[in-house]
Amino acid sequence: MPLVLMTLLLTRPVSPRRVNLTSLHHVARIFQVRPTLWVLVAVNVLPLVGVLYFGWKTFDVVFTYWCENVAIGVINVLRMLTCNPDVEQLSDSEVAVADTAESNGPPSPDKIRNLRRRLAQRGPLVGWLEKLFLIPFFCFHYGMFCMGHGAFIFSLLGGPERGEPTNLDQVFGSSRSVLHGPLLLTVGVLAASHLWSFIKNYLWGGEYRRVMLMTIMFRPYGRIVLLHVAILFGGIAAQALGSPIWMLVLLVAGKVLMDAALHVYEHQTLERPVLTTA
Repeated sequence: MPLVLMTLLLTRPVSPRRVNLTSLHHVARIFQVRPTLWVLVAVNVLPLVGVLYFGWKTFDVVFTYWCENVAIGVINVLRMLTCNPDVEQLSDSEVAVADTAESNGPPSPDKIRNLRRRLAQRGPLVGWLEKLFLIPFFCFHYGMFCMGHGAFIFSLLGGPERGEPTNLDQVFGSSRSVLHGPLLLTVGVLAASHLWSFIKNYLWGGEYRRVMLMTIMFRPYGRIVLLHVAILFGGIAAQALGSPIWMLVLLVAGKVLMDAALHVYEHQTLERPVLTTA
């Protein structure tokens, strides 16, 4: 059953009559060509160790994933700093990101060609000026986003002993008070896995040449909205039931599957062949 669920999330739909053989083949193929996916799945299982051997409750699991979000934001700043798109390697959809004019549909082939020419004529100074504005903006906006998310977690799942932080200093101050021992180790390993993916896929794999700066800036938000809305609803349900182990196991398993799906989709998007517009 987990293999079938992972296939539905990681690959395009397959015929029901082929799901048994095809699911095994597709999952095996995905893990074969994406060693970073092995790392991601392995480190995402670590919260299960906390649940089964260290008595973690709902707050500990959800808080771990919130800390992971903070680490993702820091690494995203590194992505933005090193982003250096090559017009020849950008897909048409990425080139269209540079289209600032309002339109009712995707840009025409002629418009894509014009956008490519315009991007090719830009000097490196323009790119650094964009970074000079967008990176501080991302740090402020994403920091506020994480602050609101963290305050919500502490107030809803932390209980009276955690307090109810209402500003950035209180959120991170409360975080430091609970971030120790196995929880600190788990967060560190999760952060290291994202750093490894940044080095392996983004730098070494050349993704920094196939993506626009605006795409990179907005990417973490989609992950938070999709993944953590599901986690928060699951966490609220688990908290209401008294944090039973089976519920926390389901919460972690669901996060692993969704994270794997998002990971594969993100990197498949950047590996698609460039659509040349004749």
